[in-house]
Amino acid sequence: MTVVRWALASVAGMTLLAVPTVQIRTQPAVVRTCQSGRISQVTLPTMGSTAVAGRVYLPAGYSPSHARLYPMLILLHGANATDEQWADIGIAAAADGLICAGGISSLVIVLPDGGRFVPPEIDDYVVGTLLPWLTSSYRVAVDAGHRSIGGISRGGGAALRIGAAHPELFASVGGHSAALDRSVASLVPGLRRLRGGVFLDVGKKDGLIGSVSALSVALRAVAARNELHVWPGSHDRPYWRAHTADYLRFYSASWTRTSPTS
Repeated sequence: MTVVRWALASVAGMTLLAVPTVQIRTQPAVVRTCQSGRISQVTLPTMGSTAVAGRVYLPAGYSPSHARLYPMLILLHGANATDEQWADIGIAAAADGLICAGGISSLVIVLPDGGRFVPPEIDDYVVGTLLPWLTSSYRVAVDAGHRSIGGISRGGGAALRIGAAHPELFASVGGHSAALDRSVASLVPGLRRLRGGVFLDVGKKDGLIGSVSALSVALRAVAARNELHVWPGSHDRPYWRAHTADYLRFYSASWTRTSPTS
């Protein structure tokens, strides 16, 4: 706060003029401190006869005994990677920072290990096995308005397939440098039904830029809600690491403003 006071200036006892004196009162900086969430390795239900590992991020304050329900985000890794990929690019730190700053809602993030090549079986696994298990094991919403799925590269292609086949189960879908293994035309009808829309991004030096852009064009042609971001970078972890916060902002903004339901 700045306070201005007036004083009389004089020379040799004679008053010349009134001049202001300024006192500046500074306010101490407000530093926001928040607790961090925790990311833990977990054993998920089997995919057929194959054991599935994974990681789950739980926000600060999460407790299985509390009545509060949280939005849920499932993130799939790319080929030749594991659930460690999302942890390595800083998804937990990005979530902590945004939650602390009030930029996104507190959420539960699930990182399943889909196998080295993220096989097509991941689609039925996520819908038929993983989702029911998660809703019975964690304090997460079961309504589609507070649930999203996304993925990197081959995992992004899988997320888009799952969202297109089951738009009733998710608010939104994200394809981050998505490797599409289905025709754009086959994805559009289902993806256009997502209330929260589709997030697509790709690096300017990524060889997938053509197919990702084509999907965005096809979605715009039917007035489907989607956004395409073409940012500097390639098909690698430094690129995805630079945009984890962008991804989380999109997912959080796509969820309904009402409280999650059980």
